[in-house]
Amino acid sequence: MTSETGAPLGRSLALGKEAEVFEFGALAAKIYGPAAGKRRAFREAMNLAVAEALGLPVPAVWCVRQLGVRWALVMDRVSGPSFAELLQSHPEVMPECIEQMATLHLQVHACRPVGLSNMRTRLIDNIRAAGR
Repeated sequence: MTSETGAPLGRSLALGKEAEVFEFGALAAKIYGPAAGKRRAFREAMNLAVAEALGLPVPAVWCVRQLGVRWALVMDRVSGPSFAELLQSHPEVMPECIEQMATLHLQVHACRPVGLSNMRTRLIDNIRAAGR
């Protein structure tokens, strides 16, 4: 897959159920599968913008754009290994990683976000829509 300019995407950084993350120059591009699409990319961009405004350590969003026939969220790319990669090569750092994750979770739960959708409400809406 290439960007709109025809430049190839860099290496794959992560693969999930709905999207894959690629190097995109100095940035990262999270490219959603056809089923997730435009709406999912914009919703995640909004959620990250709210988290960033709250001072949480999240990647800054640069844009949401179409790459070929799929939608992508272009954001800052964090360098260095993931926790999983770090633990595979250095299992002795597990206590420090767990402490970092716990600290991050405490930061997230200490925030009072405004503008994020309620997960319960969204799930109810999705269930109702599935019955149509």
